[in-house]
Amino acid sequence: MTKIDRSLTQDNIELLANLGYLDGVTYQRVFGSNPDMGTSGTAYDMIETSGDVYFLPSAQVVHFSSTLIGDAGKEIFIEGLDANWVYQSETVTLDATNPTTTTAPTLNTYIRINTICNNNSTLTVGDIYVGDTTSVTVGVPNGNVLISFAVEHQLSKNGHYSVPIEHYGMICHMYGNSGRGFEVEFDLIVREFGKVFRSLLHFAVYQSQGTLDLNYVRIPPKSDIKIRGTADGNNAHAIGSLCILQIHENKVNV
Repeated sequence: MTKIDRSLTQDNIELLANLGYLDGVTYQRVFGSNPDMGTSGTAYDMIETSGDVYFLPSAQVVHFSSTLIGDAGKEIFIEGLDANWVYQSETVTLDATNPTTTTAPTLNTYIRINTICNNNSTLTVGDIYVGDTTSVTVGVPNGNVLISFAVEHQLSKNGHYSVPIEHYGMICHMYGNSGRGFEVEFDLIVREFGKVFRSLLHFAVYQSQGTLDLNYVRIPPKSDIKIRGTADGNNAHAIGSLCILQIHENKVNV
């Protein structure tokens, strides 16, 4: 069991966790972007696709696709949680614009997906989607989009995160950035398991970046976290991010 010295500063702890020197403690970065917050005064999740983050009601096989056939054979790395909210990861090989599942014969199921990224030595040529259905139109799911990334980024920029079972998340920092000429109010929204989403933190920035340095906000296991933004004008662009220390309940002692 890791013993964390109480004399360590917050910066020291975050550095050691980031370097992998604290067994049972991982450093998670959650980075979200919304390129078009359409209507002034309306709250939007920090995701690149339209609508809100969709959280699966139960674990299922998920389906990957690209918007261009040139991505056939390329691998996508996925990190998420299984039916018991246990962390799992794998690589999935794309079948161009056709939906393909997690690796056979395992056919892993997911209750949550936290991130995806390009796992190749070359760029994808299309946008990558993960959906809850085998029905797609030129690679875009006709059902719910669970996570995605745009070709210019090569990794998901989705401002949400779900905490695995037997872990708790300690939020260290929250950042918000608004586009030129806009004020954006950011909210940290958390849903503990079996409960509703509630706003835990709120701050506003005007055409700049704002930072909240926190003395750790504790998020219980099996909680969903997301960042929302509300702009004072139409079609604003905003970025929201979090830094989280994820701590295993049975491996760390303070």
